[in-house]
Amino acid sequence: MKDNTLLILGDSTSMTVGAEPVMYPYLMADESRWPEAMQFVNCSLPGITSADACAFFFEYLKKSASPKAVILSLGTCDAMSSEVRKKRYTLGKQMANGLRAAFGVAPKRTRLKNRLLHFEWNSNVDTSIEQPESADDFRFNLERVIRACQSRKIPVVLVRPKSNKYFPPGVGKGNFVFWSYLGLPARVADRLSIPDDRFVTATTLFERGQFDGAAEQYRAILAAPAALAANAEYTLILVNNYAVAVARAGRRDEAKALLTLLLKERGVRREIVLYNLAQLAKEAGQLEEYEALHAESYEADLSLYRIRKPYLDAIDSLHREHPSGVWKLDLYTVLDDLCYVDHCHALPEGQRQIADAVAAQLHAWGIAGTDRAVIRNDLRNPELATGNTTEFFTYFRSYGSLTPAKIREAVGRLRTRVAGQEADGDDSVVHTAPEELATAVQYALRHPMFPTLDDVLRVGPEYPSDIGRFPELFLVRNVIPYLRALEADRELTARFDPAVGVLRQSGALTRILPADVVPLIRSEIAIGSATEELAYVDRVLATVSRQLQGHLLGGNQVYERVKATIFWYFREVLRYGSHSRVSMRYDRTLLEYNAEALAVASVLDARLQLGRSAEICRLIDLLQASIRVHDSFAARVSLASDMSTLLAKYDEQLFALAVKMGPGAVAGG
Repeated sequence: MKDNTLLILGDSTSMTVGAEPVMYPYLMADESRWPEAMQFVNCSLPGITSADACAFFFEYLKKSASPKAVILSLGTCDAMSSEVRKKRYTLGKQMANGLRAAFGVAPKRTRLKNRLLHFEWNSNVDTSIEQPESADDFRFNLERVIRACQSRKIPVVLVRPKSNKYFPPGVGKGNFVFWSYLGLPARVADRLSIPDDRFVTATTLFERGQFDGAAEQYRAILAAPAALAANAEYTLILVNNYAVAVARAGRRDEAKALLTLLLKERGVRREIVLYNLAQLAKEAGQLEEYEALHAESYEADLSLYRIRKPYLDAIDSLHREHPSGVWKLDLYTVLDDLCYVDHCHALPEGQRQIADAVAAQLHAWGIAGTDRAVIRNDLRNPELATGNTTEFFTYFRSYGSLTPAKIREAVGRLRTRVAGQEADGDDSVVHTAPEELATAVQYALRHPMFPTLDDVLRVGPEYPSDIGRFPELFLVRNVIPYLRALEADRELTARFDPAVGVLRQSGALTRILPADVVPLIRSEIAIGSATEELAYVDRVLATVSRQLQGHLLGGNQVYERVKATIFWYFREVLRYGSHSRVSMRYDRTLLEYNAEALAVASVLDARLQLGRSAEICRLIDLLQASIRVHDSFAARVSLASDMSTLLAKYDEQLFALAVKMGPGAVAGG
């Protein structure tokens, strides 16, 4: 017996979370072309390998009737190196996991040794303990699912994935942020933390275009490496960065010779060095050599979620050997190379192409009707194959360990300290709180809705979901009541241009929250006296003005965002979704926070007649103008071309808006 279900076994390239419902399962489900009461059950999330998907599949069959069809969209995570090797999900492992589940024995979450530190040097990185899943094991796991489907006459969509070949390699593991990339002029020197201050000086010189000076500084460090003399990777980085500096200074032959020698060194990040050699070849007009080196760099990259040739070959061989009831969707024939902004997720237009292709095949199999489908996310974790069945939000510690009573008690103590001025500033007060509460409060202070610690403490935190690993949940929960109030007022709603879309609808933000957090959203806005709220609104407007002007003066962020993808991607997935988007090329989240703060100010100003509407509207207009500039230029950026002229014009327009803002003074502030 088959149930009315489409089962999606995938990684983040099929994930359906976030405020933007543009991933291909969303697009398919939203059309009235499915049988009545059709469900898309989706287990897809970042880090899922073929072994995890195989484990989910057989667990699903054990508890449910057979689905009408299965989508297999895997490989990008198998191809990335990991400390957690899951290998083949055999019948023996399946039975062992079943016994663990029966006796309530769940393996603990793996504690990773190779921590990824944000812009901070890590001397303890050991890449030898990480490996990708083998292509043979990947093939075995897919074949187990396919054979089981064939025996039950369940048709299978076998996706042959495609990734962004132009995305810089190596930016997902270890100390990659300290390596220089030709053609990727990211400005990160001011954020680097490393025991050798001379390295920061050299990087700063390089980013300012003083390439000869940077090269001399790198060479001086090589002659006397001092603090990191015993670290082999540091020496390799210095040679690479020296070579990149001399290349930018015009000494390409010297750079090529150094990089070629560097490839022979043990432990070198081959993918990065090959990438730099490829860029040198392109600059010299040697396009065949560029293509060859670029392809070699791509295949050597084990640090990013990008499908590689051995895994594609495994998919091809599986399809040849099991054609019955298996339809292969080759994304290389569906999507072009420009359909990506990040490393492996298609843009919305690509998602539409995937949706249309998959839906057409499902209809050809007779899975059709006149109703919309419903998506049910059944999210676990990327260690499902090891027997860890913990659901997504628990696995990723989305909920803090403190009870609501303990949170209220700790927040009360903070309020007392703030009121009594027992410390020299907000930071010292916050650090007296339990760590997870302190972290959540510090995160909330990034949002201009919370200009001061006192403003945060007025509303919480209150619940474990407010202080977990994703304190974004606290922000979303608190801004939604204001958005609902704004949406009920046509005049206030009209302030925000839907074509710009910088202000999310309350319903879209609600999709971000776990189901058990949604009832915690306040139904009413707590409003104080006019005097108190006027002072608060002025603080909000001053903070928005300062943040927005600072953002604009910082110039374009294209290459910084590319190089730092691994640092922001997972957190932003919960807000936006897992697809590529043009807004990945700038800090869209900061601007959405500003829009939300201006929505809060709008509601309070309108309800209490505070007289700040002119200033609020001025800031909204400047914010939306900033988004228009960002979107216009970011849409034209290509990682395959020289963007220096375009980015210079980009910076000019951002700077012009910063000047237009004036000194940042806010009326009444």
